[in-house]
Amino acid sequence: IGDWALWVDEAFTWRDATMPLEQFVKADRVWYSLPFHLLRGLLRLGWIGEDPTSLRLPFLIVGALTVPLVALCGRRLVGAWPALLAAWLLALHPWHVFWSQSARGYSLVVASAVLAANRADAFFHDRRWRDLFLLGIVLVVAGTSHPTAWLLAVALVGFVALRRVPRWRAGWVAVLLLAGC
Repeated sequence: IGDWALWVDEAFTWRDATMPLEQFVKADRVWYSLPFHLLRGLLRLGWIGEDPTSLRLPFLIVGALTVPLVALCGRRLVGAWPALLAAWLLALHPWHVFWSQSARGYSLVVASAVLAANRADAFFHDRRWRDLFLLGIVLVVAGTSHPTAWLLAVALVGFVALRRVPRWRAGWVAVLLLAGC
């Protein structure tokens, strides 16, 4: 992960993580500030340096941990073997590998999406408020990692809405929504 220089978005990540906090708060990235604050904290603690390898390492760790997370969380949704297959496919997925090696917050979004699906399923199955609370935390972590992650909340609302529609209608609604995209 240190064999190549920072590309432009990673350079912006470094800039935002090292700029004065007062200046950062005025920037538009304050709305998805978690990756920058994560790096800022690790830099201040002296746990990482400002070289490309150090800046990429936290995101690589999150990306690598997402693979077994898919296997563990997927078991609840689809069973052990399909969950292992999904984890294996994620481990080999070129975009997951690429973004996990970049100093950007996308690996945090993927990990949050996996946890969000797990907690949403747990809540709808067991109706424990703890699961709903954890789902909310995970959605905030995702949304503060990158703005596109707020689409997870939109998908959750769509899922809840479609659960109330009879199955044959839900299929047609999903087809129409996909056709509209």
